[in-house]
Amino acid sequence: MADLLGELWIPQVDYLWRSQDGVSFSSIHTAPWLGGYTAVTAPDSQHVWSCNYGNFDNLLWNGSAFTRYYIWTGPLCMASLPYRRDLAWVAGYGSGDAGRLWEWNGSVWSNKSIPSNLGEVWDMWAYDEENLYLVGSKKLYLTSAPLLTHYNPRTDVWTTLSDLQGTTGGSWNGIHGFSPTQIYLSGNGFVDLNYRLSKWNGSSLIGLSPPSRNYSSINGSSPTNLWATTSDAGEGRWYRSTNGGSSWSQKYFKAWPDGNLTHQVFLPDGQGWAVGSDQKIIHWTGSSVVERKFVPGGADFNDITFADYPYYMTVTPNPVSEEGGTEMTGVGRFPVGEELRIYMGQNGDTSDPLCYCGQGYGYSREANSQTLLTFVSPPTEKGEGWATVEHAAGTFRAPVTILEKEWRSKGFATRGEHPPWAAVGARRLGLEGRR
Repeated sequence: MADLLGELWIPQVDYLWRSQDGVSFSSIHTAPWLGGYTAVTAPDSQHVWSCNYGNFDNLLWNGSAFTRYYIWTGPLCMASLPYRRDLAWVAGYGSGDAGRLWEWNGSVWSNKSIPSNLGEVWDMWAYDEENLYLVGSKKLYLTSAPLLTHYNPRTDVWTTLSDLQGTTGGSWNGIHGFSPTQIYLSGNGFVDLNYRLSKWNGSSLIGLSPPSRNYSSINGSSPTNLWATTSDAGEGRWYRSTNGGSSWSQKYFKAWPDGNLTHQVFLPDGQGWAVGSDQKIIHWTGSSVVERKFVPGGADFNDITFADYPYYMTVTPNPVSEEGGTEMTGVGRFPVGEELRIYMGQNGDTSDPLCYCGQGYGYSREANSQTLLTFVSPPTEKGEGWATVEHAAGTFRAPVTILEKEWRSKGFATRGEHPPWAAVGARRLGLEGRR
């Protein structure tokens, strides 16, 4: 199996498991902080978060050791952005089954205000710094209803997107998206079976009328490679859709009592892994399902995420034109031939990405198994661009997507007035959001 260019991470009670090839898995003991790790998220493999349901804490793995942060919340799920080491969220519930959301700012976790109708939060997905989507149940007396909520962390504004009270029972428990108009949800306990798998198209909720099961998660590499797991009275099934959820085919089944599947993650190349009860790990290779690990009676695997290798690099800016163009040279590891997003920081701060290469072109060469890239570009507004990259495996033209540009010097950078760039990062498209 080829190098994944990152690591899979799985929480399990007092351990975190990881793999660099998707085939073999090894465990890391979380001692002295024990008690039940339930969820995991990772901006990269040097910043891996896991939350502990039993001890109300979060652990941060820095590549060699854990650091503990205490929070007063029953954590159930986590989310992060691939290019933001200083931003992550953990959600769950507090007293009276009210929902809770905490946010990491790079140094501390802070408790965020929540709307009064938000009950337990079972999953969430982050599209960017302004779009966090949460699913779970509406806070009601002696009953529940599925609730889809949007939160803008920058403006601290909450919006209820879908409230199925009065039409169905149950709760959402899984969410994954590809854009704000292509968001998929999974749930269980619904009276109306049509909504147990659903799609949010940006304005309305569409029931996908899936097979009659209780679903536990939804994920995939694209709407044409969409997957849903079931955790249904000890039986586990893995369904695939190649048409955006219009129809589903069963690819895996495990009978009672060892079957439950609960979480999954997919890579841009279409590979995926699902985990569940009895230390079960199953792998979609792109053509077939392979059971990678199964220990009957073993402690359950509770979540799974993919932690990309860090793509942050040191760069040196130099003026190349009176209009303020900048030549940037940096060292980083990049996959060949894949679509990239470029992120840059100022004063060593990548928390507020400043983008400074859009319509320009560049080249690279192999250096100590890494790719040396040089981009030459004038400052541009956000938009689509290209970077021509010369690699040991060949030359390719990689699209570059500029997400945001913000200048902190007056006007455009001129020959003697360039932003003090100190870091740049890139990310493979398809790895955005929680998983």
